[in-house]
Amino acid sequence: MLRFAIILFISISAFSQVKVNSSGRVGIGIDPTSAYTFQVLGTSNMNGITSSAPSKTAGNTTYGLFSTVTNSTGGSINRGVYGSVYSTTAADAGQAIGVTGIAGNCTNGYNYGVFGNLLGTKSGAAVFGTVGTFSGPPAELTNANV
Repeated sequence: MLRFAIILFISISAFSQVKVNSSGRVGIGIDPTSAYTFQVLGTSNMNGITSSAPSKTAGNTTYGLFSTVTNSTGGSINRGVYGSVYSTTAADAGQAIGVTGIAGNCTNGYNYGVFGNLLGTKSGAAVFGTVGTFSGPPAELTNANV
């Protein structure tokens, strides 16, 4: 019986899919690194993470996924949500969409597929897009008082 328990423990440890390191970082399908609190490594033909939240009663806010970065200072680049789909070689098939937003069938005038809100006293853009190589907002945007 003891031999069976030892073999079972070794098997579970060797093929474990959820890993937590000594710093409390979690990896699913991957050993967690110090760069991320939570990491998921999918395999081919699989999606990464899904989140579903039931609607709340009227007057309340529901988030399917909520992310926040606070005290972003020091010249670093901070993103609340980042989506990237990029093939390293050009292809004549398939589609790549970095971020998709879908909304509808609520109060007229309040259905937004993608919503951006610029806050604070510095200029910028609530929604910004480019075509081609991106190396930061163009000078006319970073200097504009809009």
